[in-house]
Amino acid sequence: RNLLAAFDVFRIIQPNQEDIRTMEEKTRLLVCLGAAAAANCIPCFDYYYRKAQASGLDPEDIQAAAECAYKIKNNINNQRK
Repeated sequence: RNLLAAFDVFRIIQPNQEDIRTMEEKTRLLVCLGAAAAANCIPCFDYYYRKAQASGLDPEDIQAAAECAYKIKNNINNQRK
């Protein structure tokens, strides 16, 4: 039930293409890192990790994005049990 409510919120706040283009590059990279981490996509995470490093993102910010994604993923997995 909570998961369905979350999807309703995402539908409401889902950005359009113009919003994505105007998103700051470092923010976009953190979002991509979090999504890759949550999806357990090692090649994706590696790609965005290298891009994040090249863009000058703080290692602490990169770590925080990955940790946040794993916390959300683990919470959802625990609720399904």
